This record gives sequence, C-alpha cells and structure tokens, in this order.
Amino acid sequence: NIKEFKEINAQYNLLLLLITNTVAVISIVTIFLYSNRNKQLIFSSINLLLALLTCYLYYWQSQKFLDGAYSITVVLILSVPIFIVMAIIGIIRDKKLIKSLDRLR
Repeated sequence: NIKEFKEINAQYNLLLLLITNTVAVISIVTIFLYSNRNKQLIFSSINLLLALLTCYLYYWQSQKFLDGAYSITVVLILSVPIFIVMAIIGIIRDKKLIKSLDRLR
C-alpha cells in the first residue's frame, strides 16, 4: 500500500480555481473604484460572498482527501474575507466622513 501525498489547492477543482481568480480580479478592480464609493461597496460585498464561498469549497474539497496537506494558498485564502470585511468597514466610515463634511459646507 503506497499512499499518495497531495496538497489541497485549486488545481484539482475547476470551479474553485475560477472563483479564486474571480475574487482576486474583483479585489483589484475594487481598489480603483475609490471615486465611486457606492460601487466600491457593492463590489466589496459581492467579493465577500465569493470569498466565503471559496473558503467553504476548500473545506468541502478537504473532506474528500484521506491524507494530504494544505498548501500555503489555502491558509492565505482564509484571511481574504477578514481583509474584505475590514475594507467594507473602511468604505462605510469614509462615506460617513464625506457626508458629514458635506453638511458643514
């Protein structure tokens, strides 16, 4: 009995690979939408849902393997939703600040 050692990453699941790349592209696009905070908030919210779906898919994929290890990308992908939530909080605070400055004019 020879056991094959595999790493869990997005190479084995096409859906997981596509969603992971989509999260990365939406994150980059969202950075450049700083002039339109409403769109930035919408894209960030959609990105948060996709990032949580990605975390769930990694967990679901890990249940299929009997032996193996997590690659470093799996550990990093777990931190993505945390950073997106921090970005959403920052966008909301920025919107409140701009609204309060508009009242002072």
